[in-house]
Amino acid sequence: MSSRGELVTRALDEVNRHAGLFFKDVRLTGAVETIEGWLAEHRIANSVDIGPGVALDALLEDLVVHESYFDRDLEQLRLVDELVLAKLAGNEEIRVWSAGCASGEEPYTLAFMLAARGLSERAIITATDLSRPALARARAGRYRAWAVRTGADSPAMRYLVRSGDVWDVPEAIKATVRFAPLNLVEDAFPTDQKLIVCRNVLIYLDAAAIAVVAQKLAAALAPDGWLFVAPADPRLDPHAALAATITDRGVYYRRSDRCRPAPPAAPVDRTRRPTAPAVLSPPPRIVRAPSTTIPPAPTRDTQHARDRARLLADRGDPDGARAVLAAAIAAMPLDGELYFLEAVLFAADDIAASLRSLDRAIYLRPDVPVSYLFAGRLLQARGDLDAARKSYARALAILEALPPDERVMWSDEPAWIMTDACRRTLAGLS
Repeated sequence: MSSRGELVTRALDEVNRHAGLFFKDVRLTGAVETIEGWLAEHRIANSVDIGPGVALDALLEDLVVHESYFDRDLEQLRLVDELVLAKLAGNEEIRVWSAGCASGEEPYTLAFMLAARGLSERAIITATDLSRPALARARAGRYRAWAVRTGADSPAMRYLVRSGDVWDVPEAIKATVRFAPLNLVEDAFPTDQKLIVCRNVLIYLDAAAIAVVAQKLAAALAPDGWLFVAPADPRLDPHAALAATITDRGVYYRRSDRCRPAPPAAPVDRTRRPTAPAVLSPPPRIVRAPSTTIPPAPTRDTQHARDRARLLADRGDPDGARAVLAAAIAAMPLDGELYFLEAVLFAADDIAASLRSLDRAIYLRPDVPVSYLFAGRLLQARGDLDAARKSYARALAILEALPPDERVMWSDEPAWIMTDACRRTLAGLS
């Protein structure tokens, strides 16, 4: 019989070997708690019993929070539309791949954008994820408030069909997206892709897996293809024949002149798990350095409550998510981030309740701009434009004081992306 520490270490090794997932700091604490529960549930007492299979797949599902929503990072999506979709003339087949699609919000958003350009009939949209349960939810195409938090003027909201507290993807759009399971580390990639979107996925991988995936992504691109990643994702060009461009609206790669097809599944050294992510040097062609400053880590209890609430919301259980947050708020009533998440959950059904939660978040953390941004969006949707302008202006004042590449607290985005979006919104309200 193995000790608890040996079992947890073996499980972490298998998760890393199978999917390249790497945990550190507060997320490592949460991962250990999840693994201990998994060991008890499956009555695993010997490390030799831990390996690939249904049980390990269930563990991976619980370890990864499939956080996504429609029109995520709208400014980057507009860049995709302007740089790529607007220039797809002729009758050429358009291959699009959403890698790490979670429960489907991103590929459906891309499908809406293609439909708006009249490109649906020419497009082949592939959406993949490691999680089969997430893919099942994606195929159903039914979403609740957590997934539609970006506002009434977003591309997705012009296509989604609302019925009570549920938003449905139209059947014609669902028919354009093919969902399939895919392990980025172990499996072969689709080829000749005109557009690949792989955002907020690589941040969970270790250095060895990032190198492998970078080479495979480069080989998956068409010669004139585009690869878009999130600002917080690790750099790929030191590992593969990719040329990076970082603009004020997002990060993208093109195949460089030295690009050569890579094997579909390069070997990965899994003999030891790294203790920290590799530090990568920026190549000379970079226009702007990506975010490198990470905000202070949340407390262990806050992180666990946040991840659990997001998981329940993504799985279509907003009541369960609210219950988790309510319990966390009762235990930690001075944690502003919990009130912000509560506001997001209330937003679609009760704007007044959402604004009350935001007031509490702002009172506790007046230095966090996302609360003002979200309040501005709600006030704008309610028609209170004067109050919306004031809220956006307060957010902008905080954002402009931050280093451009500093990641904004309670957000995935660096300050320069939010600053630009805030300025655009204020200009439109003037």
